[in-house]
Amino acid sequence: MRRRAWLWTIGLLVGLGVLALWLGGVCGWWDAAARSGETSEGVKQSADWTDPPLAVVQKRLWPRILRIQGNLVEAEEALVGTEVAGRVARVLVDIGSPVEQNQVLVELDAEDYRLQERLAEAQVQAIRARLGLHAHQPESSLKPENAPPVVQERALVDEARLALERATVLHRLNRNAISPEELDRLQAALKVAEARYLSALNQVREQLALLQLRKVELEQARKQLRDTSLRAPFAGVVQSRPPAPGTYLRVGDAVVRLVRLDTLRFRGKVPDRYTLQLRTGLEVRVLVEGMVEPFHTQVSRIEPSLDPATLMRIIEADIPNPDARLPANTFAEAELVLDPQAQALVVPRSAVWEFAGVERVWKLERDYLVEQRIRVGETRGEWAEIVEGLAEGDRVLVEARRGHAGQRVLVGMP
Repeated sequence: MRRRAWLWTIGLLVGLGVLALWLGGVCGWWDAAARSGETSEGVKQSADWTDPPLAVVQKRLWPRILRIQGNLVEAEEALVGTEVAGRVARVLVDIGSPVEQNQVLVELDAEDYRLQERLAEAQVQAIRARLGLHAHQPESSLKPENAPPVVQERALVDEARLALERATVLHRLNRNAISPEELDRLQAALKVAEARYLSALNQVREQLALLQLRKVELEQARKQLRDTSLRAPFAGVVQSRPPAPGTYLRVGDAVVRLVRLDTLRFRGKVPDRYTLQLRTGLEVRVLVEGMVEPFHTQVSRIEPSLDPATLMRIIEADIPNPDARLPANTFAEAELVLDPQAQALVVPRSAVWEFAGVERVWKLERDYLVEQRIRVGETRGEWAEIVEGLAEGDRVLVEARRGHAGQRVLVGMP
């Protein structure tokens, strides 16, 4: 019995202690509330807000922009190869070397080609000598009838004709002065002279044609001699290492890979749903990591077909790169302006706030702030595009962080 009474006494004391603590907390809260004057009436009065910063939802010029990714590729690339066979004599460039147009890159051993040129030139001079052409006289000024062999044969024709004419006159005066056989011989001699004249004329024409052939061979020999020096087709940068001196190259062997970097091409992929809106001349802003300002350019080329693997369409835009600061295949992002005259509903960016993944604004309805759920499209600078949730003419609180549900707003109050 004593033990049970002792337990009851302890339990009663503990309960009284807990009750005292609870009463002390309630009294403390009530005193604090009384001192601060925070009654429900006071809260309601502090909700009134006179002339807060409001913004009217309105349409604004909002060009339709598509953001794409791509690479800056070289404007031109050439694999310079040999047009003649030969052994490498000199290498004048190396990988990364900048070159100018028509600059010599590699030289081949040209001794054999010099001999071929001299042989072809000698053949040309031999034919010109046969035709009687002077050193600087063009062959076009020579008429076949005036060539020395033809002139010689024409003189023989004239001589045979005069001999026949004299014999004919003599035979008419005195038939016994010359026999008929002699007349026949003289007539035959005239025909032979005329035939030799025509043959000489044909030979001169043949020599003129052969001269043209030898001149073509001479030009071909000179070209082969020039081709022993491999030259840059355009100004650019050497991308691959040339072969070492002593290497034998056959016709068509690749020697130097040359890329042009003074102009780069941005190649970007556009999804198929935007292909009908593509056209050359669209504005493009290309952004490269590490550069502050974007490149402003235009769409220069559009591939005529979609990539069957990705259903993307490739566009190209030229990017100036005069100092070759940007290397080829640099990654870049671009903003493609599909419709520069498009409009959209916008609000100040500060008017939008987010809670639990949902974007909202404080909308003014009947002088009270109401939480309005919205969907934001794109933000640019201090403005945000409203896709849904608001209509043109609605008014929203500019500073969303200061808004509270149920706040009364007094506009235009003194």
